[in-house]
Amino acid sequence: MKNYEYVSVYKDVIEELVNFNKSLGFKYEVAQKQLKKFDCFVHSKNIHKIELNKHLVSEFVLKSPNEAKATRNMRVSCIRSLAKFLISKGHEAYIYPPLPRDSYSTSFVPHIFTNQELQKFFTIVDDHIEINRKRGKAYSIIFRLLYGTGMRISEVLNLTVGDINFDKHLITVVGGKHNRDRLIPVHHELMGKFNKYLVENNKIYTLDTFCFGQNQKPFSTDAVYRTFRDYLWKARIPHGGKSKGPRVHDFRHTFCVHRIRNWIKEGHNITALFPYLCAYLGHADTRGTEYYFRLTAEFYPDLITRSEKYWQDGDIK
Repeated sequence: MKNYEYVSVYKDVIEELVNFNKSLGFKYEVAQKQLKKFDCFVHSKNIHKIELNKHLVSEFVLKSPNEAKATRNMRVSCIRSLAKFLISKGHEAYIYPPLPRDSYSTSFVPHIFTNQELQKFFTIVDDHIEINRKRGKAYSIIFRLLYGTGMRISEVLNLTVGDINFDKHLITVVGGKHNRDRLIPVHHELMGKFNKYLVENNKIYTLDTFCFGQNQKPFSTDAVYRTFRDYLWKARIPHGGKSKGPRVHDFRHTFCVHRIRNWIKEGHNITALFPYLCAYLGHADTRGTEYYFRLTAEFYPDLITRSEKYWQDGDIK
């Protein structure tokens, strides 16, 4: 977790707000990044008085030309929280109005990798081991964990040696999204590759050693993204940038859609398996999991139709 140093007149208030939210159990990392931007914004204007007025707030939340909607939404949310916190401390502050509900909608469609794309991608991943053995081996396991388990990139990069049980083929995700812990069963072949990587890495491990990192720090998500783009280019898989994808997070989307696809092909009752997938993914409620059923229907409409026919008359052929 990155520690920010605040330099503006708001520094004490921001630090108090951050510490307050962390004391409640929130990670508050994304919000903290936006608050640092506000701190720099105020400092650049040479403001020496805490006065969160409408003009200042409106200028800060103004959407940049190529800015993602979610980034701007987070900035609005953070400045609203800061205003409310200032008021609770006796200051006057302008509370920016809440955004309309449709401001949080997105037209982004995730990239679901085909089997052929995955084969090309992982061929490039393994070829790269010969170019950079240490980093190449690490990325070989990182990307396989992303697709093979559906874990989030932050969850993979924050894995420590103590989180892995090679005997039972289990990974413990500690403090995942919504601050939830969960157990993830992993295929024995992938766990075998993971174990081999740690052994061959020839390091002295303690239980709190990051599996993928150096100098007691995990690899950064930016470093993984840069490598991901390089592998995509070498595999001849088109990439339209962060806003268009494919994104690293699309491995999680692909894992879920492929899992549901395979359940349908195998004739399983996906309704009965729904709660298991929800728990496995670490979703706070069922809405996130339902999203993947809609994605599967979108990418494999014929398969869904055959599945519905199967549950009606027992014929999936």
